[in-house]
Amino acid sequence: YYENKNIRKIVNENTSLTQTLPLYEIFYDRVQASIPALLNYPSIPKHIPKFTKKKNILYILVESFRSDVFNKEITPNMFNFSNTNTCIHSKKHFSGELSTVYGTFSYLYSVNIYHYWPMADKKIKSFPLQLLKKNEYTLFGGAASNLRGWERKIDFMLDNFDYYKEFKAKNYQRDYDLVNWIIKKYKTRDKSKPYFFFAFFNATHHNYFYPKKFEKFKPAINQNFNYFGGDSVKKDKNQIFNRYKNSAFFVDSLFKKLISAFKEDIEKNNLIVVVTGDHGEEFFDQGKLGHGKISNNPRSKVPLLLCLPNITTKTVNISSHVDILPTIIDYLQPIPHISPSFYSNGISLLKSEDLHRYVVVSGFDFPRRSREVTLINNYGKLLLKKTTDQINVTNEFYVSKKMDLNDKIIRPAEPTPYLDKIKILFEKDIVKFYKH
Repeated sequence: YYENKNIRKIVNENTSLTQTLPLYEIFYDRVQASIPALLNYPSIPKHIPKFTKKKNILYILVESFRSDVFNKEITPNMFNFSNTNTCIHSKKHFSGELSTVYGTFSYLYSVNIYHYWPMADKKIKSFPLQLLKKNEYTLFGGAASNLRGWERKIDFMLDNFDYYKEFKAKNYQRDYDLVNWIIKKYKTRDKSKPYFFFAFFNATHHNYFYPKKFEKFKPAINQNFNYFGGDSVKKDKNQIFNRYKNSAFFVDSLFKKLISAFKEDIEKNNLIVVVTGDHGEEFFDQGKLGHGKISNNPRSKVPLLLCLPNITTKTVNISSHVDILPTIIDYLQPIPHISPSFYSNGISLLKSEDLHRYVVVSGFDFPRRSREVTLINNYGKLLLKKTTDQINVTNEFYVSKKMDLNDKIIRPAEPTPYLDKIKILFEKDIVKFYKH
């Protein structure tokens, strides 16, 4: 039945009409899975690159963490840590996508999210995480969220960890439970091995949760407000934003607790610390509430705290989640040297910056369910639409709109040579890790 060519054609069209058909999701996933994705993603070389440094790693991801809450009023502990340690700062840091599963994927795999489904289908593990493991790191992962419940094939991603646990208590209690679990694992770990701790905080997920003592920003809307109320809650946007800021203030206190627990390694210059968001969150900045399909700065631009012991502090103009693990691996100095281009869509931020480089923010489940992808460089944004929902060597795109870095539309007649050229680059880059 699934091999019927007419069924395949209908499902592959992926139009708004076909999405209303009964059992569409089942048909769509089965058909897509039956289309061979000839991956060329690397495995760890036979002669394993050995790190000349083996620094420990605390790798934090915060739900719906938009860039402008990273400041001394809302996240004072993170902000202070970033400014009192040797860190890489980014003027414009972007998640790989606008939802949790794919944002997390770009953070843990260092590849753009259009690789998610082929890798999920074949249960491929993250090259950078497996390289850490081959260098004797113990990989711990904890989430104050039901990540396994967000996507039925996500196990391939979580199976990278030696130890993984999710916490499902009500509201903010799960974030407390996550921190306590990490501290316990930290104290009882095998101290002869370096470690990698991945921690996913959830309190900043709607409806934005925190203990009452963290209600710093007032007035804040009641926690039971209707997040999906659309324009009916627009009148309450300041109170909703205050509630969100309080939840970020709470998560910042948990960061402080973790940093206190890891104090010995920090003082010995033996801990890499990373904090960012899986995606951002809009509070009617451009007319809507939340995250998801609409690509704009509030939804895609997230903080970056990337602190590496004894580096020279620097600021880059633009960066992406796909750059973080390549930067860490470069810092650990593997021998033989291994280029980020071998396993990643990203770069090492320790290297000199290419002012013409671009980063990718994909639409939700691009290109299976959304054919939109946003390319961003130092000159603006290019919103492309794909003509098909598959990736192959004959990909075709057209430009839907051009925007400046503040999301303002650029007039069609306005020349944008440094922006236009990234479409050509992307059409070549998108087939990276696929066999031609």
